[in-house]
Amino acid sequence: MTRSTFVYMSMLTMLTASLALAQEAAGQQDTTASTTAADSMLIDPNASQVPMVPEDQLYSGWRAKTLIDQEVYGPNGNDLGEIHDMIVGPDGKVSAIVVEGGGFLEIGDAMFRISWDQVKARTGGDGVMVPLTEETAENFGLYDSGDFVREGPQEFRLSELLGDRVVLNNGVSYGYVNDVVIGQDGKLLSVIVNNAAAPYGAYAYPWYGYNYGWNPGLAYYALPVTEVNPAAGVVKVDPGRFGQVPFAAAQ
Repeated sequence: MTRSTFVYMSMLTMLTASLALAQEAAGQQDTTASTTAADSMLIDPNASQVPMVPEDQLYSGWRAKTLIDQEVYGPNGNDLGEIHDMIVGPDGKVSAIVVEGGGFLEIGDAMFRISWDQVKARTGGDGVMVPLTEETAENFGLYDSGDFVREGPQEFRLSELLGDRVVLNNGVSYGYVNDVVIGQDGKLLSVIVNNAAAPYGAYAYPWYGYNYGWNPGLAYYALPVTEVNPAAGVVKVDPGRFGQVPFAAAQ
């Protein structure tokens, strides 16, 4: 065996071992990762199609673009501001909303983090109700900007996802994130993608989060397949079919 051949074989052996360790680590991570809406759907990275989101689940959810900018009211019905953003945990579930307001404190605009389980649908009207008052404001924090609202480990702001470029796992650009659908249980159910190629339109794909390699630091959102054929069964989104109630949190 020549020296060059020996060196090549040694490097190949090291690379094979490294890949095996990486795969083992990934497998260990998958067994402990939190379940997302996509985890119940089997994903083949070499498949030409991703699982479709059942239409009854899709249209029973709420669009993020509809929720953001909704009016927020206090327990006495006073207008506090509006939903500036939503915070999502590593399990793909909304953990809190970010309220932009503060005029009632006479301090100008400020941001407040309100836990998801404290957000209630407002009876008889649009918007939501939260237990935010002058007396309780300090319990929800005061922030000058939505960029600095307190986030827990692996939490992210939903606005970090909206508008992101979408790529397939082979790096091919596919479109952009038009919207996100939140299910009845508060989990991200679907990412609505506007295709960059025919057939044009907005299509609903399952939410793939940390378990599939995505993280908020990326400048793109990846569909974990090599190619996609929307004509093969993925739901083409009809905005008019979403429910008329603009928002409902845990009751």
